[in-house]
Amino acid sequence: MSAWPMVALGEVCKVVSGGTPKTTESSYWDGDIPWATPKDLSSLKGNYIDKPARFITAEGLKSSSAVMLPPNSVLLSSRAPIGLLAINTTAMATNQGFKSLIPDRARIEPHYLVEALKFRLPDLLNQGNGATFKEVSKAAVERFQIPFPPLSAQRRIAQKLEASRRALRAAEVQVEELRNIIEEIAYSNSGQSAEMHALNDILTRPLRNGVSPSAKGKYAGTVLTLSAITGGHFREFARKNGFFDVPPLSKARVEDGSLLICRGNGNRRLVGIGALARPEFRDLIFPDTMIEARFDASRVRPELVPHLWNSGVVQRQIQGRAKTTNGTYKVSQADLRDIRFPVPSLETQGKLAAIVRQIERVEADMQARLSLSGTLFDALQYRAFRGEL
Repeated sequence: MSAWPMVALGEVCKVVSGGTPKTTESSYWDGDIPWATPKDLSSLKGNYIDKPARFITAEGLKSSSAVMLPPNSVLLSSRAPIGLLAINTTAMATNQGFKSLIPDRARIEPHYLVEALKFRLPDLLNQGNGATFKEVSKAAVERFQIPFPPLSAQRRIAQKLEASRRALRAAEVQVEELRNIIEEIAYSNSGQSAEMHALNDILTRPLRNGVSPSAKGKYAGTVLTLSAITGGHFREFARKNGFFDVPPLSKARVEDGSLLICRGNGNRRLVGIGALARPEFRDLIFPDTMIEARFDASRVRPELVPHLWNSGVVQRQIQGRAKTTNGTYKVSQADLRDIRFPVPSLETQGKLAAIVRQIERVEADMQARLSLSGTLFDALQYRAFRGEL
């Protein structure tokens, strides 16, 4: 895998766990010690964290198993979910959802450490154990190996990968800005004239859940993964092969024009995001992590459905209904049935559709560029850890 020798994290870092002071003891909270949780890392745009949402007191730190991490440590979430990473710019503590790394700066650079862990993240995820939710143990983190080039090569790799990552983020920001423009135009044109309807009133059939792959199933099928929809646009090739206990096509065939909705994953802000399945796909299945909605095309133009669904007015309702189960936010069919959905007049919809088509052409071009940037980054990352940079 790598031209560089491999080293166990425990040989070049001190691995420490976190802890939580007693929540009912007010003297332990709202002090001056930053205290991070995995949720703080889930919303980061880059590799750094300087100010988490909560703070504890010195007394709270002493009462718990939390440890003060010096600046330039690497925070690694070890459960719910595994693999979130950040470098702390100020001294801070964490809860027990971390196995943080205090690097030996004479041997390893924290910025390189983050990139190496991202490179080997699929292997790290396989180290997780647990029935209710997966967790990586301190011992497993200490044993986990990463490529180990000299310090000079570490700095060069980290700099090149971070520069490429910044370019990728800039492209993502441009795409997001275009999506915001679509929503802004839609609502500035529809204004208060958009009537709000109960979701069930504008569907042609009841909501449907997908089907779950089975380890012992006898029916083969090709099923979408969540990444097919969580970008707000349908990605037909985000799929995998699996086996099912029941014939899956009779239960959850992907149909052209259906809105596929994310029921839940490790990132709360993605819960409820929808994408329109198009064009028609044969023998493709949507999983039980998605809900399908079929809108009445005589009431809402199909091309407007995903933009209206992913707008703030709908997503805020969904976020208010999302529930947490084993650390994962989810929504159910029952949560969605009484969502109030904006339906502009048909005349306004016609005007909006023309505008949306123009903007989507621009956005499609941006998505192509973004995809190319991602491919180039993957290639750069591969070369870096083979010792070719």
